Amino acid sequence: MKTTNLARIKTLMIVALCFTSACSLDDGPGVADSAGGEQTVALGLQFQDMPLQTRAITDEDMSATKTLDILAFKIDGTTETFDYAVRADEMLDNPNMQESLVRFYSAKLRVASYRQRFVLLVNCREQVDQLLSSPDVQGTEKYALISRLRFSVAPGERWNTTSSTNYTPLPMWGESTPEMITPETWRLSAPSRLVLMVALAGVGFASGAPAINKFVLKSAHVFNTNTGGQIVPAPENLTTQGSIYTNSAEALYVTAPTVPPELKPYSARQLNPVEYPATGTGALTGVGGMFLFEIDANQSPAQTFCVVVGGVYAGDTRTTYYRVDLYDGFDQYSRVAIRRQFSYGISIYDVTAPGHATPMEAFNSRIQGAPVRSSSRQAGTMTAELKVIEPRYTATRVGTISQNR
Repeated sequence: MKTTNLARIKTLMIVALCFTSACSLDDGPGVADSAGGEQTVALGLQFQDMPLQTRAITDEDMSATKTLDILAFKIDGTTETFDYAVRADEMLDNPNMQESLVRFYSAKLRVASYRQRFVLLVNCREQVDQLLSSPDVQGTEKYALISRLRFSVAPGERWNTTSSTNYTPLPMWGESTPEMITPETWRLSAPSRLVLMVALAGVGFASGAPAINKFVLKSAHVFNTNTGGQIVPAPENLTTQGSIYTNSAEALYVTAPTVPPELKPYSARQLNPVEYPATGTGALTGVGGMFLFEIDANQSPAQTFCVVVGGVYAGDTRTTYYRVDLYDGFDQYSRVAIRRQFSYGISIYDVTAPGHATPMEAFNSRIQGAPVRSSSRQAGTMTAELKVIEPRYTATRVGTISQNR
């Protein structure tokens, strides 16, 4: 699917350089003393951020780093097996670095005679602790271990974006390049780029749309969304997009969803809709904060992910509803997969008449036609366009670790 960049996607570059006397660390589960000792090492992280499509929390909230766990893997030829784990602590300012974007992440990494790879896990401390409490983690192959990590919400609940003081931070994953840690090592050789676990969707009006003057947007209901997902994407679903900064890691681009086996069956999906209210007025009315777990494409109409838009049509007093399916191009049989890091914007263009009486009635209507459309013989038609926004990596602002346990 050809995607269109329609918004400046803000990202966060964190280059972590550290003076060992100023850094601290809280060791995590699985850490053992090493004959080779430990070395305080600085980690460089680069965070990809989404366009701000929710007014409840800020863009800084969406890229907040509440916790940072580091899993170290021993590299032996082409095999990488779990070795130990540590926790990064508070980021510290470095007055010698340029601009205000710089923050420190430091960790006591093991000095060893072998190369190591470090898996970086942000905002999933509980899941990491649970994983490392298993008796079989030591020596486990890397992806076999980290692919066990899951994050979920309760059925019928949406991602918590109540306010800047009450929200669920977004889980992220990244990896370092292979590294030799010696007594002289003070930082890793290149920053690691993190990948968000979730996608973000929103509903609004297209610029100059006829619908603005005859339709009041009230809500959006998400049907058939997964209630959880895999924190770490499968390697086969990632590719690189080249290097933006001279010494930075290559950008990671998600090519397909990584849906855990237990969420593959339709029965694992959440048929009952999750409702998101609209905010704003007039042409600026929108529904944001629709954080979504990854979802495979090309399901049947009864099983596929879709959005039911609610609102009041001109001259009517009732809120009625319109089903919107997301298609790839103009092929009504090729639905869009929901991929982590991507943003999916549904822009309403026109509405011809009142819609269905209930969200469920709209969901059960058969979908025909254009890339994003809701239609039936009994109700009015809503036409809209889908804008899929690719993630970008550009240094724009800082984040913080605000809790460590």
